[in-house]
Amino acid sequence: MTWPPSDEEPGRWAVTARFSSLGIYIAICVGGGLWLGAWADARWHTEPWFTVAGGILGPICAFYGVYNEVARLGKGK
Repeated sequence: MTWPPSDEEPGRWAVTARFSSLGIYIAICVGGGLWLGAWADARWHTEPWFTVAGGILGPICAFYGVYNEVARLGKGK
């Protein structure tokens, strides 16, 4: 980062906010996948298949989103 910051370069607080939101994003993906899987299992009496699927797909979605966000931050966008 240079001083004074240019209009194209995100400020330190903006970068900090984007990084801190990643933890919330991970929690929502993993927790949401498990919650939706448990809800689907309860609705269709398929225990534990949808919960297992949600437990696998949630972290995959979280990894994909975090990877894209870190790649975007690395490019300076």
